[in-house]
Amino acid sequence: MRPLHPIVVLLALSLLVNLFFFVTSQEKTPAVVQTSNKDTHNQIVNELTRPTVIDSPINTGLKPASKQASAQQRPSLKLKHLQRLFELNQFDRLAVEWETLLADYPDQAIQLKKQWLVEVKQGLQAKEVDRGLLFLNAWLSRFANDFDARWIKATDLLRRENTTNAVDTMFNLVDQLSGIEHEIYSHQKKTIIEAQLATLKSNSDWTSLIKLLEHLLWYQPSNQLYAMEIASAYFQLGQYQQSIFRLESLINDAYYGKRAQALLDKIDHQNLAKASFPLVKQSAHYLIEGQLDNHQITLLIDTGASISVLSKWFFEQKSSQLDAEFIRHAAIDTAGGRVEAPIYRFEYFAIGEYRVRDIEFVVMALSKNDGSSQGLLGMNFLKHFAFNLNQDKQYLMLEPRD
Repeated sequence: MRPLHPIVVLLALSLLVNLFFFVTSQEKTPAVVQTSNKDTHNQIVNELTRPTVIDSPINTGLKPASKQASAQQRPSLKLKHLQRLFELNQFDRLAVEWETLLADYPDQAIQLKKQWLVEVKQGLQAKEVDRGLLFLNAWLSRFANDFDARWIKATDLLRRENTTNAVDTMFNLVDQLSGIEHEIYSHQKKTIIEAQLATLKSNSDWTSLIKLLEHLLWYQPSNQLYAMEIASAYFQLGQYQQSIFRLESLINDAYYGKRAQALLDKIDHQNLAKASFPLVKQSAHYLIEGQLDNHQITLLIDTGASISVLSKWFFEQKSSQLDAEFIRHAAIDTAGGRVEAPIYRFEYFAIGEYRVRDIEFVVMALSKNDGSSQGLLGMNFLKHFAFNLNQDKQYLMLEPRD
């Protein structure tokens, strides 16, 4: 066999050595992770659609990811630059450049956004509306789904303009959450709405109050408090038929039934016309007819009595037919001295259309008479109306009190 030429051997060895160094260098060089535009976009979406706590000032002692001085300087300068844009109200440019910061330094970017939102929220509460809205509009034009910015804008619009769109945004944002975040923002939503309702009531802005309550009922149709407040607002506006429509749906409610009935009685009271009722003279006194729980009854008018009286014999005769509730025993001063007698509450007593509900009567023995009266009508009925006892023409005039 012919021996290889030395030059060929040297070339072969050289190739082997180069191949060895190439392979080992590839093993030691870390792979470069390519971040696609899609990954960056997903990161931004995830950061912005997640709510953050922005009710208190933010600690802005930001920590750069790298420990080297040159790496520290880059985010620091960028942060100062963005803060300067914020102070100069250059919000459109700010949003664009902040997005770059979020991709490179997400922690610092989120901290800075929190700081801005705190300032914007405080400014809106201090009536610095123009600047706050400029920021929010510029920000949301770039990041339409930013939870915190949308929340601040919605709550501000509700407070200032009472817009139903603001209510829609608040409910929709809360519905996106779960767990503890859902509880926190549900409570915030409830507090903000209650404050707005209270403000409208204190300002007697009944039309705006009705508008807001009607919209809230769309989200919470079983909220009887809202229905009661709507009925009350219509009453304040003098729109009694609208009020009655709401109240009739509440009459059988365990909690709001009595309030609804009381307001219905007020409406009846407002609709009453001045009316006169005939009297029957008995010695120096006058008798008048009325209804006690659907039972016709004749009472002697006694304007000196603070409470009405029902004769014991009549009560015992009709007790099974009357809707009477025992209240208490009381000491009653009479012409013959002080006596103790029971007090009962009845569903109502009425003279014509003039009615008082849940009225109390003392039940006691009365002096003998010819049976023409079954008790005394005292001021616990008459005080609810403007009345005039015309003794010459023998009639009782009743009309609503102003």
